[in-house]
Amino acid sequence: GGGGCCRRRRTELRSLDAVLDLLRRARNIVVICGAGMSVACGIPDFRSEGGLYSLIAEWGLELPSPEALFDVEYFDEEPGRFYAFAKALFPGSIRPSRMHFLLAALEKRRKLLRAYTQNIDGLEAVAGLTRYVSCHGSLETASCRSRRCKHKCGAAAIYGDVMAARVPQCPRPGCDGVLKPDIVFFGEPLPKAMGRALTADRDKVDCLLVVGTSLAVAPISTVIGFLPADVPQIAINKVPVRPPRKWSEGFDAQLLGNADDVADFLARHLGLADDLEALWDAYDPTPAPVVAPPPAGDAAAADG
Repeated sequence: GGGGCCRRRRTELRSLDAVLDLLRRARNIVVICGAGMSVACGIPDFRSEGGLYSLIAEWGLELPSPEALFDVEYFDEEPGRFYAFAKALFPGSIRPSRMHFLLAALEKRRKLLRAYTQNIDGLEAVAGLTRYVSCHGSLETASCRSRRCKHKCGAAAIYGDVMAARVPQCPRPGCDGVLKPDIVFFGEPLPKAMGRALTADRDKVDCLLVVGTSLAVAPISTVIGFLPADVPQIAINKVPVRPPRKWSEGFDAQLLGNADDVADFLARHLGLADDLEALWDAYDPTPAPVVAPPPAGDAAAADG
């Protein structure tokens, strides 16, 4: 089980064959999706060069720091600053990556226990995943910041304001609140659904895949720390990643490369190449779902 100061590495996953064998056998894979997964789709991540934080600096918004744009106290004081920039966050109609579709293929084959994503682009739902949790919330809905009101609406309701860089006001009569996208800002609690899912998954997970994330960011580090230490952990990333030394010796295996190249490689070796191609070819950019279905395990897939 878990616990203890430091997770030991599993020595039996030293070879690629051993990793592929494990993934073929696994029935309850948990996947952690980081920004590296969506970079292939043209969506900027936060921290890298050319990412959102450097973009914020370029736009010359008067901010205490780039991070302030996602700080909930600062939002309540200066919502106009966030909305001056917000349209850069809304991706529009974007094709999910090969890796997104590989996860959808794993779900269809009943090998995916759940995906935990730190991305807010909603591409998991677009790719057809239903078994996922948005750890950082999503842009698919927005809520009124007035404590008395708490009105909730779909992204379509604020889209016009976002594109015009206007602050969207709550539509409810008598409310003067501001609407904020339901992405988790600094200073806000993580979604309750995340804790519930983790508790349910803890006893079932038989393999952990960590895709395109440096792990520096909570809540992803929290997810890994919560799962039993004896579950094999495999990282898929452009560059080697290592978890904080205080809780782990490191990943049991790392597949280094572009997420999409690794997705194609895994699909070939796990007998999922046809499934992946079928999902890739069936992707229809119109109509772009502004609001995705709720990420319930039994949500009906919208295949029209």
